[in-house]
Amino acid sequence: MQKVKVIGFSATITQGEVILSPAQAFSRLEQGEIRETGKEGVYEVIGRIQFKFGEEFGYSEELSPAMEGEMLPMKAAVKELKLLAKDELEQVNDRIAEIEARGEEATEDELAELAALKAKVE
Repeated sequence: MQKVKVIGFSATITQGEVILSPAQAFSRLEQGEIRETGKEGVYEVIGRIQFKFGEEFGYSEELSPAMEGEMLPMKAAVKELKLLAKDELEQVNDRIAEIEARGEEATEDELAELAALKAKVE
């Protein structure tokens, strides 16, 4: 099981096992996206789980090339994030928080804006 961090706007998992904090697991259990495995903090993915930018979790599967644009193993993520300019990263986080605070999906314009911001910090 590897620990990964979401580096894209979001990442979606559809199979395998995940290690989640109680806060991460709560709504996902209620929504039927995961089920308990009998091991503390370890859950089997039975639906689509979406993680937002910055979330960390344990994951049992190897990351496919498509997933590598959305999340990185923690060691690589820490290295990459240290290279990002602090003010640019804060700008991305602030914008994501604004979108999430509305409780709605991001618009196409907002997704384009976030992609442009992400490109600036990469």
